Amino acid sequence: MAASVLNSPGAIAVSVQVVRAYVKLRELLASDKVIKDIALLKQVANLHGKDIGEIKKILNYLIEAPEEPKQQIGFKTKDGK
Repeated sequence: MAASVLNSPGAIAVSVQVVRAYVKLRELLASDKVIKDIALLKQVANLHGKDIGEIKKILNYLIEAPEEPKQQIGFKTKDGK
């Protein structure tokens, strides 16, 4: 796109590189290796999904846990104030 506007050697070179990148990306997506890798990632995510859920529950509990009343610092009088 830049080459059609700027019409310079640098813009043309960048435009060619962009097209080559898209072609390479299309080739990668069409290959079976990417599909197999995605399937493997799904299996791993399913295995670890339960563990991650448990970790989230524990973290939420720790974040929302009520604070215990703290002992006040200072002298106490006879009337307790």
